[in-house]
Amino acid sequence: MFKHSLSIVIASAVLAATGPSILAAPPKPATKVFPASCDVVWTAAKAVVASHYKAITMAEHDHLGTFEIGNDILTKRRSLSFTLTDEGAGCNVGITGHFSGLMNNDKGDFFKRLEAELGPAK
Repeated sequence: MFKHSLSIVIASAVLAATGPSILAAPPKPATKVFPASCDVVWTAAKAVVASHYKAITMAEHDHLGTFEIGNDILTKRRSLSFTLTDEGAGCNVGITGHFSGLMNNDKGDFFKRLEAELGPAK
């Protein structure tokens, strides 16, 4: 009983010290450079979003998009945003979302699907 009470006191102290920010931390972006032009990667990204996600916005000129995933029995609806940036010899894809956790790796899954859509590097 004492051990359980001590755990509650410690958890309460941590929450009091950090405030609600610990519960609503900003999303951490993930980035990966692909050895292709951003125009080629954009075409692949549009195909991935169209076949695996619900697109919210897709800005052709700016090479950025937002899509939704989830909303089934086990997971709630989540939105992710991505942007493409020319890196000279390749295209840097950055993706941001609020959740990737025990059951989901949304950012990693997007990168894997993008790699599959692009095919083997030449």
